[in-house]
Amino acid sequence: FFAEGSSIGAALATMPEQTATLVLYGRVGTYTTRTASMKAGDHGDKGLWRECANSIRSQVLEPWRAAGVRLAVFVQSWNPELAGRMDAFWSPTASSHALQNDSMPNCLAGVSPRERLPPFGGGG
Repeated sequence: FFAEGSSIGAALATMPEQTATLVLYGRVGTYTTRTASMKAGDHGDKGLWRECANSIRSQVLEPWRAAGVRLAVFVQSWNPELAGRMDAFWSPTASSHALQNDSMPNCLAGVSPRERLPPFGGGG
């Protein structure tokens, strides 16, 4: 990384340990179906998840670890069918995997579309 004995290397050696937290959350879709269009119980694509996970590992985790950053990884997904793969891949500090629920439409029952997003919907 930096040559030993260089001023930058010496400065880094005296710095306190850096820590970071990576939070991964949401639902894995498929190459042909957006997660917003998936029904409860539809499975995410294992290949798509692996491709994204490999990218996050190479573009985020590996550079941080190479720089000496200690990481805590937390994973939440709406893909219980991928829970074992995700947990084995990330070795998270904590994780939660459950079927996606349909509670959001009920929360908005009786609220007009105009009232839902006033700054963007022009209501007000």
